[in-house]
Amino acid sequence: MPSWLAHGSLLILVGGLLAAGFGVPLPEDPILLAAGALAHRGSNLALPSTFASVYVAAIIADCGLYWLSRIFGEALFSHRPIKWLATDSRRARARVFLQQHGPQAIFWGRHVAGLRSLLFVLAGTERMPFRIFLLFDMLAAMISVPVVFGLGYFFSAHLQRVEEGLARAEHWLLLLAGVLLTAGIVLWRIRGNPIPACFESGTADRDD
Repeated sequence: MPSWLAHGSLLILVGGLLAAGFGVPLPEDPILLAAGALAHRGSNLALPSTFASVYVAAIIADCGLYWLSRIFGEALFSHRPIKWLATDSRRARARVFLQQHGPQAIFWGRHVAGLRSLLFVLAGTERMPFRIFLLFDMLAAMISVPVVFGLGYFFSAHLQRVEEGLARAEHWLLLLAGVLLTAGIVLWRIRGNPIPACFESGTADRDD
């Protein structure tokens, strides 16, 4: 993969993660999967730097949601897509979960796609101390981000092996087809049958 294309793709993925922190409805997990696949296929991208880029971007996105909700408060729930995500029943259940578990709710909730953003918004509106939010979010991301990123890397590696295996299989199949065709012609002649005209182009030219 050309370096400009690999780095450009990474910038798009990082930009997607950052945009999610400002309310753009972009799910995190598919972006992390794509980043893992890019790290495997992009020879000009080092694995550690690619992972570090998306990890930091994911944390910044989480902090963006936290601060937006802390600054605008309950008014944020009247804007899309938060309005679609945070229905009254979901908000009530998430608020109870946050009140029961405190900062640990951020840790556990980060692993649940449908609950993650809502908990981050509630953490801001409920004015959870930012240092506490950041600590538990970073601890949770140390699990969720490597797992999803690693799945993208792992399956991309296996997909490439499958593609390489199919390419080798095609060569062997062509060779086998040639051997079978040659053997069929030899057996045809041994039994005294004439060679079909399509295989006698050279003989036909000499007769002319």
